[in-house]
Amino acid sequence: MTEHPDIDLGKFEFIDSGNLTESNYLIGMILVKMIDEKCGHDKLIEALESVHTNNELINFINDELSIRPDEINAVLRNSITYYSENNFLPKKWQQHSHSYHK
Repeated sequence: MTEHPDIDLGKFEFIDSGNLTESNYLIGMILVKMIDEKCGHDKLIEALESVHTNNELINFINDELSIRPDEINAVLRNSITYYSENNFLPKKWQQHSHSYHK
């Protein structure tokens, strides 16, 4: 994340991760987890069925997660940094990580 501070993760259509990783999957994982934790499973299913464009996604993030469009980049960067520093395990699973990842 520190190598490319110029990349705005809130502008989904401009993200190009080259051959390193498919950024859509990583960002999608983070958004799915955030929606499920804050809004619940039913709202997650609703989002998966009704959000089809980048603008719809930005509006959904703003309306349902209370993250303004100008905050999306920072929120995603913080989440990616957190997961990369913690073996990509969510907070509630970390207590058991020692028995699974050595």
